[in-house]
Amino acid sequence: MKTIQTIALASVSLITSVSSASTSIISCIDFEDLPSGSIYAPVSNFVTNNIDVLITPHPMGTAFQGELVTTVPAPMGSGNRLWTNNVAAEFSAPSSGFGLATKASFKYAYMGGANYLEVNGFPITPSMWNNFGPLSGSSFMTGLGPITINVMEGGVPGGFVGHLEVIGDIDRLVVAGQELWLDDVCFEYPLAAAMVAGDADGDGKVNFADILSVLNNWGP
Repeated sequence: MKTIQTIALASVSLITSVSSASTSIISCIDFEDLPSGSIYAPVSNFVTNNIDVLITPHPMGTAFQGELVTTVPAPMGSGNRLWTNNVAAEFSAPSSGFGLATKASFKYAYMGGANYLEVNGFPITPSMWNNFGPLSGSSFMTGLGPITINVMEGGVPGGFVGHLEVIGDIDRLVVAGQELWLDDVCFEYPLAAAMVAGDADGDGKVNFADILSVLNNWGP
């Protein structure tokens, strides 16, 4: 049977199937499937790479817009990046069709103002937090069980850039900021959640393409 090559966290845009030796599937968002310059005022939603994203006011009470931009005042990501300009972005992990994620991560550039992080409805930070670096190594108990936060962060002129990872069962991930840019938002799922009976080509669906896949691979 054919397999689809697994991509690393740094590669984005595709939902990936994995080889038989792997135990998880990774779905990443790089926002490249959306037009640059798109603006999302609260409350609004959009879908990117089969993940539902909801834009809401910042928990501290401010509300302006989320915007897909190609320029960021710090070296982070590439192409389209989501600027959370006084808003929160809520990512629904199960909307991929693979159920709860067991890991989530994102790249960020923070250039000032109030940040906020929430997992499974549990506020990891107060509504007026600064850079995410101090959260690294922290554990929290959410309604779906414990999670652990790992952060790799470095200083740049005027702010910080970093990569934040959440480990544990994840339903919803909410990230808010004022001068905060996001890219490469990834969710990792158990491989069993992605396996569909009769899905011969590994695309998560059962249809005529699976019959063709079986025929094309028929024989020794």
